[in-house]
Amino acid sequence: MNLQLKCKARFHYNVFDPQSAPEVKGANLAELPYVLHLNKRDLINVTPIDELSQELLKKREPVFEAVATNGTGVFDTLKVVAKQVLTGVRKG
Repeated sequence: MNLQLKCKARFHYNVFDPQSAPEVKGANLAELPYVLHLNKRDLINVTPIDELSQELLKKREPVFEAVATNGTGVFDTLKVVAKQVLTGVRKG
């Protein structure tokens, strides 16, 4: 099996379903602030962003590509999540 097929075969092991987290169970995802932070984008044979977005988008949440080892995308993600949280706090 080539590397790309192996990556696709493992795809479901790397997907986190927020509804499965005990802290989130029963919460309305439409009301929770979150983004898609797609890490390790510097690796070879990563799944294309379009394919990941099609599989992972739940609402029109922001999507960020990231390479955490060099900080790419990390601050952008944090900034947007912080803004979402503050907006939610202001709404009450």
